[in-house]
Amino acid sequence: MFKKNNTIQSKVFSILQDQKWHCRGHEYTGVASGQLAGGGGIQGLERGTKSRPGLVIVSELKICNVCLKKSTFDRWTGEIKEANAATSIPKSLLMQILSHYKHTDVIEQRKREGHELIVDLRFPMERWERAEDAHCVATTKTDS
Repeated sequence: MFKKNNTIQSKVFSILQDQKWHCRGHEYTGVASGQLAGGGGIQGLERGTKSRPGLVIVSELKICNVCLKKSTFDRWTGEIKEANAATSIPKSLLMQILSHYKHTDVIEQRKREGHELIVDLRFPMERWERAEDAHCVATTKTDS
């Protein structure tokens, strides 16, 4: 399932694969991350990648019987879902976008070199729980 077995996601999955509840307060000690719930951990497992499906993981706030603290508990339901990873922008489309906006940073309203600009065409895809469509390279003036 994972290309490397020493990643945060693979370590989190090794804990969750039994589909039982796991306390974030003490059961993830072997996972060296202060951001267990982030994109490198639980969110990343839920989202999936282009080569790996997403997982359905539920989280609840509970009192742990072991560490006696109120903590977030996570459980993989055993379900998998379509991956919801962001698609990359083809180079030719990127060049069209930079040209259209005349290499202008929208925040600073100043021209910049292409390598200093980031084109972000991602939508808040997690809200609608569907995969993002691939970006079409053949754009027209009406598309912008």
